[in-house]
Amino acid sequence: MYQLTFYKSRWVGIRLLGVSGMFVSIGLWMVWHKPYGEITYFFGLAAAGFFGIAMGAALFIIFDRRPQLVITPRGVWDRTSKKQEVRWDQVLETRLININGQRFIAVKTTDDFVFRVKRWRWATMLSSAFGAERFNLALGHLAGDPDKIAALVREMHSADESMRSQLIQRFKTAAEANSSGWTGMREYLYYFLFLVLLIAISLNIREAFLYIMVATAIPTVISRFYQRWSAQGSTPKLVRYCDNIAYLGFIHLVAYFWIIQLNK
Repeated sequence: MYQLTFYKSRWVGIRLLGVSGMFVSIGLWMVWHKPYGEITYFFGLAAAGFFGIAMGAALFIIFDRRPQLVITPRGVWDRTSKKQEVRWDQVLETRLININGQRFIAVKTTDDFVFRVKRWRWATMLSSAFGAERFNLALGHLAGDPDKIAALVREMHSADESMRSQLIQRFKTAAEANSSGWTGMREYLYYFLFLVLLIAISLNIREAFLYIMVATAIPTVISRFYQRWSAQGSTPKLVRYCDNIAYLGFIHLVAYFWIIQLNK
């Protein structure tokens, strides 16, 4: 049977693990180097505990290999929704929505689709305010291009039953052709080298630190402005690169002060 199965992205867990690890190390440094009773000691203890939990969540994401989203010629199933499979003939409409940078596919179903979990009325009203439906497919944590997955769901919904298997096979073929592990690794390697370069410049040229922080903050403004005024749900490459640069700027800030503290 033709089937597409999507799992959690390990890179999401790795990024979370890296950031959490930095804060845990800073917190432990405060605990070890500050006397008991000082407020800095308790700040360090709280940071180590909170981000230690985040590290546990990151490890869970990395090693969780349970299917998260399954698409078949018959219908679609999503683990996070805690609902049974929705058949394509029960789907009335699909929309790609963006809620605080997280992408979802809002699926409007027919009345004959029975929800297993009863939702509170306030939760339904809150979902409607964001443009969501009772059944929503989460895309942000998946290993795959959210825009391509959303496009596939729309095509599967509108296609004839005889064409759905071909759509799945075509998606598989395209994914295998583009699934170069080195390509993805190379992108993260470039980001890492860029981060090392930023830290090196800041440590050697004190005035450069402020300029780098401003330069990495500007993409955040661009990203938020674009997402607010662009079509709902759209996330072009410009926004992704802006978010990545802002993310690097934050890591650069933490790493810079961490290195300064170690050298005191």
